[in-house]
Amino acid sequence: MKFLILASSSGGLADAVLLISLIAVGVLLGAATLVSGILRLIILINYWTANRRRCAGGCTGASAAQTILALYGLENVQVKKAGFFAALLYGNHYNPNRKTVYLTSRVFHGNNVTAVALGAEKAELARADLMDGKAVRSRWRLQKVAIFGPVLFVPIALIGLIVDAVMGFTGIPFLIGAGVALAFFLCCFVLSALTIPVESRASKKAIEALSHTDLLTEEERGAAAKVLKTYVIAYVTDFIVALLEIIRLILRILASATSRKGK
Repeated sequence: MKFLILASSSGGLADAVLLISLIAVGVLLGAATLVSGILRLIILINYWTANRRRCAGGCTGASAAQTILALYGLENVQVKKAGFFAALLYGNHYNPNRKTVYLTSRVFHGNNVTAVALGAEKAELARADLMDGKAVRSRWRLQKVAIFGPVLFVPIALIGLIVDAVMGFTGIPFLIGAGVALAFFLCCFVLSALTIPVESRASKKAIEALSHTDLLTEEERGAAAKVLKTYVIAYVTDFIVALLEIIRLILRILASATSRKGK
């Protein structure tokens, strides 16, 4: 509504283009967010379905990860159950600094297709780290920024509002806050860009590695591949959402700057 008033009062072509662009990006962002939510729901359904399928071989997520690591001769990489906060923040993950695969309790002890698939996939990340760990390590560092960035943004936004009130609502603190938010979304964008190829390769290699073991039957490997593929598709939608958030923030900054020039 604010930008609609801006466009009608100035009558400028640039303002109209910004308004239309903001509306278009907003619609696309809403659609992408909806698709992302649907995919997350599909992941939960696939996870729940595969979670009910007990493995014929009796293996668990932990034993699957250990088997894959042994297959590559990575005895120096450990497999541990993730603590409460690590599981809450990172879920199932590989820590390249500690050379350790961390699995949530349900996956670590789970004797089902989902647990085995995730255990094998995280073990593949350890192999990727050994082969060429730049992407894996870069992703690990950015993941921390993506997790803790919103926590830091809240006090910055509050300080910006206070400063803005003291300065007579000049709009400068908004630009500073928007710049911080833009930096955060850029980190999320780069993180998503790194996650897609890393996770995609790890998922593919995990299924290939499982075919060289007797951990899963052929039918169970098909179910495992379906679970991992859905995760990769969800990462793609996260990438699109992050990109649209960046575009929207840039347009908002431009619109704010244009409105100040018109005063």
